[in-house]
Amino acid sequence: MEILQRNQRRPRVDLKEEGNHLIAEVEMPGVNPCNLHVDVSKDTLRIYAELLEESKEKDFLLHERMHKSFYRLLELPLDILPELTRHHYRRGILEIVMTKKDD
Repeated sequence: MEILQRNQRRPRVDLKEEGNHLIAEVEMPGVNPCNLHVDVSKDTLRIYAELLEESKEKDFLLHERMHKSFYRLLELPLDILPELTRHHYRRGILEIVMTKKDD
């Protein structure tokens, strides 16, 4: 069971099977790809990202910064080959393509 920390969001995930692949599409708007982490084992997918508010204005009397994180841990419905996993982030969507392990 996932336990979320304060200021942590659980992103929405769509998981589909296409041929020899499992494909996860994860909604993560506003995330800098440098702050994005994807860990895959043979039957688990873990996604973590931080979203930090950056201000260009420096002359303020009070500036409350926003800090959020995204976290998701999924048990995959079948085994995959972690070393063949690839992912890319575009327009707020993280796509993770995982190759299924042959039985």
